[in-house]
Amino acid sequence: MPVLAGGRLVGRVDPAREGRTLVAKQVTLDGPKAVPAVAQALAEAASWVDCTDVRVERVDAPALRQPLADALTRIVA
Repeated sequence: MPVLAGGRLVGRVDPAREGRTLVAKQVTLDGPKAVPAVAQALAEAASWVDCTDVRVERVDAPALRQPLADALTRIVA
């Protein structure tokens, strides 16, 4: 699933669903500035498929895993 922000591709997500959890099996980010847009896209996608939680399994840039998790916590919580 491509993620666009401001008409620009900022990331990609390979989503799946496990019960009421949206699982991001693989997340590819176009740098740290993409974190908020990808977190928002994951939260919106979760609501579209009636999921109440989001879990991220793999992030292509390990240093961005925690910022993405933090952004998701602020949005989904």
